[in-house]
Amino acid sequence: MTGDSIEKLYKYYGILADAGDNIVKHEDLYSEIIQAAKGDQSERRLACQFIPRFFIHFPNLGETALNSLFDLCEDPEISIRKQVIKELPHICKQCTMFTKKTSYILSQLLQSKDLAELSIVSRSLLSLFQIYPEGAVAGLFNQIRNGEDTVRDKCLSFLTNKVKSLPIANLPKLEEALITETKSTFDEASPEEIPIFMDILFWTKLGKDVTGHTVIINMIAEQIESETPFNVHDDDLLERLVTLCKSVKPLFKPLTSPDRYVTYFCKEVLPNFKSISGYDECSGYALELLQLFTELTVYCNKLNEPVIVVESIFNLLIEVMPYSESGQDNFDDLKFHFSYIECLLYSLHKLFKLHPSFLSDDVELSKFRSRLQYFSRALQGYIKTLHNAIKSESLDALKKPENAIKTLALKTTLNINALIKDFFYNPPSNKATIQLSWLIPKACQNEKAIVRLKRMCNSLGVEIPAKRSNTLKPYRPIQRPLYQPPNGKYSKTFCNPKRNGPSL
Repeated sequence: MTGDSIEKLYKYYGILADAGDNIVKHEDLYSEIIQAAKGDQSERRLACQFIPRFFIHFPNLGETALNSLFDLCEDPEISIRKQVIKELPHICKQCTMFTKKTSYILSQLLQSKDLAELSIVSRSLLSLFQIYPEGAVAGLFNQIRNGEDTVRDKCLSFLTNKVKSLPIANLPKLEEALITETKSTFDEASPEEIPIFMDILFWTKLGKDVTGHTVIINMIAEQIESETPFNVHDDDLLERLVTLCKSVKPLFKPLTSPDRYVTYFCKEVLPNFKSISGYDECSGYALELLQLFTELTVYCNKLNEPVIVVESIFNLLIEVMPYSESGQDNFDDLKFHFSYIECLLYSLHKLFKLHPSFLSDDVELSKFRSRLQYFSRALQGYIKTLHNAIKSESLDALKKPENAIKTLALKTTLNINALIKDFFYNPPSNKATIQLSWLIPKACQNEKAIVRLKRMCNSLGVEIPAKRSNTLKPYRPIQRPLYQPPNGKYSKTFCNPKRNGPSL
């Protein structure tokens, strides 16, 4: 580069600055300044200052000028990059039509490893969100949808940590843009990203009242229902289903029923439940999904298709509940999936009243009660065995992991026992109130909970449920240790109803 080039740039700058209303006649000079963005370091440094200064006066060169500035955003000289990044919001303030593209480019720069540069990028992006929210949000989400994984993660982090610092109450267009773009991106979100998008929606007006909650609930329901038929062999789909339901679950209240979710489970998941990974071990996605389904039924006070829902639950319960056609109490080699049975029995107990004709036939009711009686005889043995295993333990001993498993197993069996009793009323009742065993937070570490459980054991009663938390928690596959019921010779002893108390 020669000194003449620098001198020419300053000369062009002076002419344009003094031209006043006649500046549009000097488009050729502005074009020369744009070309300087491809020169050496000194020329580029001047170009990054001069191009924004006169940008608004030459709309015909707008695209060319802006692209030259975008090229300078990747300049090897950091001072040039910083200067350009600072200038871009001023251009967008003058010409909002370029905001979307500028936001898209700045979003790429969020992966900068220089903290000072990253801070400037963040401030410039936030300025765009206030200048022209629709364009800024569209550009950022376009990067989220189409960018590389690293850039996508940085954009999501920016949404979570920076955008939420803006006064959204004073930026209604920003709020609407975030809602629109989040909805359109949801179907591409991974299980790890779903909570981030939900957090954004909760931050907007949709998270403030029942009307907004209903919009979110219906939006997630559409996402779930789009997977029809549901492939229970695809673990990625299973994880997505779990995450979507967990994310929306805190919104369900008496005025926002999860009936669409419950119906979907009963049509697509429960009929193929035995094919879900983890079924045989009563763990993994099988247990996670069934427990989640059961939690949804807690809030279900209406059903559009009650016959399908109730009969789907009932059919799966019959499949997983052990039974001997002979009626003999031979419990050897039987699998007692107590966790599944607690879930299904609770769901049936909660919803069967919504299907008025369910069990109205005396013969069918008698058959069902016969199954319940058979299962209950084995259940009494397990309750007594678990009770005896922990009744003499101190509070400190009950906090140990091995006793925590027994405590959880005992609560599960006591819940089942209470639910079974209601089906022997005429007509069957659903008055029993229980707290689902897995929803007790850290029961083995809560001394009051342990004392209550011991009292409950002594009477084989059921604890009055405590108010449960609706705190949103990120999805984590269940890795809960399971209590293994005894089998073989020992099971014959404690399952004998004559030795283990009354049965139904």
